[in-house]
Amino acid sequence: MRRLAELSVFLPLAAGLHLAAFGLVARPQGAPGGGGGEGGAALVTLAAAPPALSRLAEEWTAPPEVQTAAPEPVAPTHVTAPRSPDPEA
Repeated sequence: MRRLAELSVFLPLAAGLHLAAFGLVARPQGAPGGGGGEGGAALVTLAAAPPALSRLAEEWTAPPEVQTAAPEPVAPTHVTAPRSPDPEA
């Protein structure tokens, strides 16, 4: 019974608070930037990228430089491991 009472009180309260929060952040009528779709004004602002950003994008999309000649590998020096002590001695 208590669970039903809590549900009947707090569920509408939570829904109302959510609706109020969404109502507070809604844009006022005639605010710019909400256009698009049927009945809305299709507002789009395009601007060219700055030259520095364009160069950076070209560097990112360019293939990496390939090293054509790899250095000759160096052979490791041969070192013999010391003998372990004899456990029977």
